[in-house]
Amino acid sequence: QNDQLGQAVAELAKIDPEAATSAVTRYRLETLKGSVLRFTGQYEEAVLAYERALDIAESLHSGPRQVAAMVKLAWILVQTSNLDGAAGKLSAARELAAGEDDEAALATIARNEADVADRRGDRPGERRFCLEELDHARKAASTELLALAYADLGDSYLKTGEFVQSLEYSHQAAALAPRIGRSAFESTVQFNTALAQIGLGHLQEGKTLAQ
Repeated sequence: QNDQLGQAVAELAKIDPEAATSAVTRYRLETLKGSVLRFTGQYEEAVLAYERALDIAESLHSGPRQVAAMVKLAWILVQTSNLDGAAGKLSAARELAAGEDDEAALATIARNEADVADRRGDRPGERRFCLEELDHARKAASTELLALAYADLGDSYLKTGEFVQSLEYSHQAAALAPRIGRSAFESTVQFNTALAQIGLGHLQEGKTLAQ
C-alpha cells in the first residue's frame, strides 16, 4: 500500500495544474494532490496544494469550494498543532457556509471546531460545537453526518464522566454505523460504549464490549 501511495504521489508530481483547460479542473487537481500528500503525511506540501486550491476557488467565486479547501487546510493545521490557524480557517469557512445555507458543510465545520476545542482542553466549547454539529446534521438529513455527530457527543459526555448521556448517544451512533460502512467508526463507538458501561459500574458488560 505504501508503494502504491508513493507511486500516486510521483504521478501527481508530474501533473501541472496550470496546464489544465479550466479553473475547475485545476481546483480538482490541487485538491487531489493535497489529499494524497496529506494521507502520506507530507503536510507542508499538502498545505501548499490546498492553498492553491483555495486561491482557485476564490477566483471562481465558489463558496462551497472555498469552504471545502479551508476545512482541509484546518485539518492539517490541527495535526501540526497550529490550533489558532485552524480556528481562523474554520471561522471563515463557517461564515461562507452559513451564507450558502449549507447545513452539511456547517456540520463538518462544527465537528472540526469541536476537535480544536478538545485539543485546547475546552470541554464547554467542545460540547457546544458537538451539539451544533448534531443540529446541522439533522437539518442536512445525512445519515453519515448524524452518525458522526452522535458518536462525537457520546465521546464528549464520556470525557466529562456523564456516562448515561454518553451511552445514549453512542447507542444512537451504533444504530446508524452499519449504514455508513466504516469499520473503524463502529469499533470506536463500541469502545466508547464499553467505557461508559464500565463508568456506570457494569464491569462485565463493559469488558466484554471492549474485547
